[in-house]
Amino acid sequence: MENFISPQGKEFYFYSYSHVAALIIIIVFCFLIFLFRNFIKNNRLLKNIYNASISVFIMIHYFIYFFWLIFFDLFDYQYYLPLHLCDITFVLTFFMIITKNDFIFEIVYFLGIGGAVQALLTPSLGYDYPHLMFFHFFLGHSVVIWSSLYMIFVYDKKVTFFSIIRAMIFLNVIGLIILTINFFLKSNYMFLIEKPYSGSLLDLMGPWPVYLIVSDIFAFVFFLILYLPFLKFKKLK
Repeated sequence: MENFISPQGKEFYFYSYSHVAALIIIIVFCFLIFLFRNFIKNNRLLKNIYNASISVFIMIHYFIYFFWLIFFDLFDYQYYLPLHLCDITFVLTFFMIITKNDFIFEIVYFLGIGGAVQALLTPSLGYDYPHLMFFHFFLGHSVVIWSSLYMIFVYDKKVTFFSIIRAMIFLNVIGLIILTINFFLKSNYMFLIEKPYSGSLLDLMGPWPVYLIVSDIFAFVFFLILYLPFLKFKKLK
């Protein structure tokens, strides 16, 4: 039990057995959502169960996280407020599932999947399996991806090229807001002040503030890639 919750857990390494296993499980669940899409779509009870489960999971997820931080006296507003991009899209996932709003779906699809993929490939994580924070990290980011695919395959949600424009505007507006907060709190949310120490794709994008501009361009290109399946589907129709 101590290894599960202790603030002195086993150190996490990129592409260790636990990291690779987590990625494989995430991918398998993505395929399962696709394979059973029609079964879920035609079963109101299953949809209601998924919608309720994800909504409750997101609330419990944050409750457990902040309880753990406070219990071990680790909470620090400079580091642990839910102001990283993945935190923002995780919260938006809750509202997407509840409201089925098209604009929120666009934001979660582009920013959520974009941020989650980058985070899952190069995790900024201090704890390896079987620590609580290991599960917290991978489940939290996975739910954003699974829920986006769920909205596409079960609720037939779609995006357009203008969805990319709206997502880019949202990304830069929220980035400016978080940058302002960073200056006041002397924090580094969304890694807008400096790159994560653990290493990430930002290491390939030059020094500050160059990497902010490059990452914006990278985001636009990645959004275009995410749009391609919808473009192909539109042509087939």
